[in-house]
Amino acid sequence: MDSGMAEEVLKLQLQNKDLFERYSVNRNPAFYTVEGQLERMKKNEESQGEPRIFGVFLTGSHELIGEVGLFKIERTHASSCS
Repeated sequence: MDSGMAEEVLKLQLQNKDLFERYSVNRNPAFYTVEGQLERMKKNEESQGEPRIFGVFLTGSHELIGEVGLFKIERTHASSCS
């Protein structure tokens, strides 16, 4: 796992903590650590199901500016998610 990317994700999470926590589950304090983000990234990478989280980056600078999460992934002949 890339600890540099984990630091960027942590920075994004901390900068937007108040907003994100209005719309997501309560996070335990370990979530707001580099190690917590590395574990989150590892689980996401190994996941065969849901949820799947993807970074959103600025073109050119490649700065992480957000995340997109796919949930309720249905793997059928007409796959879908929300």
